[in-house]
Amino acid sequence: MARVIRKRTKKYSHNGCKECKRRKIKCDEEQPVCWQCDRLNKRCQYNTKTNNRHSMGNEVFKDLERHQDDMANARSNLLSPLLYFSENNSVLNQSLDEEVQDSLPVPGSSILANDLSDLISLNLDELATVAESTTPHYSTPDGIMLSSPPFDSERIFQTNVPMSYISLSGLNHFYMKEFYNDFSKIILPLQAKENGVTCNPVRDILMIHARDSYYLLYALLACGARTSHRKTSLPEDLSSYKAYLRHCLTSLTTAMDQQFNSKLDSILLTILVLTCDNASNKSQAWRAHLHGAKDLLFKKSYTNQKPQSMTFLLCRAWYSSIEILAGLVSANGGTLQSNEELDLLTLPNDQKEAATLRELKIVSPEGVSLFHGYSMELVVALKDLIKLLRNENKSRVHYSKIIDLLARLNKQLSFQVISGAGIIPETHQYHPKNVRQDNLNHANIEIISIDGNKIAVSWLDIVHRSYTLASLITISTKLLNMKKECEMVQGMVRDLLDTAFFLDATNDSSKSYCSFLLQWPILVAGLNSIEEPDKIKVETFFRLLAELGSGSAGFVLVRMRKVWLKGLKFEQETPDQVDIVPY
Repeated sequence: MARVIRKRTKKYSHNGCKECKRRKIKCDEEQPVCWQCDRLNKRCQYNTKTNNRHSMGNEVFKDLERHQDDMANARSNLLSPLLYFSENNSVLNQSLDEEVQDSLPVPGSSILANDLSDLISLNLDELATVAESTTPHYSTPDGIMLSSPPFDSERIFQTNVPMSYISLSGLNHFYMKEFYNDFSKIILPLQAKENGVTCNPVRDILMIHARDSYYLLYALLACGARTSHRKTSLPEDLSSYKAYLRHCLTSLTTAMDQQFNSKLDSILLTILVLTCDNASNKSQAWRAHLHGAKDLLFKKSYTNQKPQSMTFLLCRAWYSSIEILAGLVSANGGTLQSNEELDLLTLPNDQKEAATLRELKIVSPEGVSLFHGYSMELVVALKDLIKLLRNENKSRVHYSKIIDLLARLNKQLSFQVISGAGIIPETHQYHPKNVRQDNLNHANIEIISIDGNKIAVSWLDIVHRSYTLASLITISTKLLNMKKECEMVQGMVRDLLDTAFFLDATNDSSKSYCSFLLQWPILVAGLNSIEEPDKIKVETFFRLLAELGSGSAGFVLVRMRKVWLKGLKFEQETPDQVDIVPY
């Protein structure tokens, strides 16, 4: 019998470019541009060899050498605006010497830019079959100079920044209006109030930065185009979305070749906006592109060399809301994998930072985080719940930790902003018909109509109570191993669904963007529902979210129907094929 000689296979090479690795295709490792990237007209980048994947020492050293000559001109070349509240604010008023320090390269900054570039490229790949328009309105928007204005140390933070703050025309103006009026409410459904006027502090900061940062401006316009497409299904809206993303990528590439570190706040804002865009649509491809943001936020928070900028603190609060939601919903969690990271990035580091968030109106006077939708005390409790859920399959959770957490959550059930039940009595001073000039600063109150009766609802109370009950259900079923048929569990499910009484509204008053904040609590209620009326209410809720523009609502509904049909055993045996984070 003839001897079979096996051909020796070559050792697998890990030195291919990032784009080929992402596409899972063979790279010929030709530098500076490989054959595949040249053929596909993609940006070709190679990893720098280091002992540690996240070690940035060599990169920092090279960047320091490259930027030594720039330091002499740093005072006159700062491009990114620092925003201020007043001259007396010690957190926000930074000296010009500190801004010169900011022009030094920041470890992890190039990873952040690469993550943003990959996120945009991924979206463009999904739109490969969509025709891209070449009409003139995709050129540079009217009224904006290509170069950013010089650093202005007297710039004042504004509330209720109007659309006219950025001069646009034609379809640019139309898509900005879609972002301004609709998508910004998906990012921050709960609103703030100042002097009786409703405002969206996140939208304000995005508008201020977008006027000086092309990549952020194009990202906002892209979100506006996608929002319009959800409403109309017109192919030109999808073409516009693709064109804006391409312009965003081009502008980002240009920014990376200039004084990059002065633009980190704008790049953080851009990647968070596009993360929300992806998390609210069907692709759900967001986690891999937040690692750079996490590394940068962690390192700047950990070193804590000086008070951080207002925008940085806002980005960290925004990022925290995404990560806590991911930790509660997905078995994989978010990008925060250690308890140290959770502790550092989910809460303000000190009282000054907390005061800044209040001045930004990201945290309400009652202590409710508008990004999260519930009190800061509940943010701490949910962070600790995520820690316990992570340990569920690794080691035995000590009963004292569960008892302590149950006690804290029980206390949160008594927390209220206006009315714990979410329904504002007509005799209450904050009922709209009783509002006087001296109590106009309560936002997030709406009137809905149920069976011809007009009811005033407090969204802050509804969302907070829903998260508290969902947390108690999660502890009962996942940590204490109670069956969902248990009367105690079903009692909490019914209480939770009772907070969603707005679903019984007889008109469009139930279609509030604040519903987006209830996705995780209603998901928990749905997975543990056994009664048909409860299941119908849950299905009605997610259908409503789909109408409002939630791309994840359809996935969640399919997942729940399978659980209802096959039981929670299906949930345990069949991991999600789609990494769903309801946003």
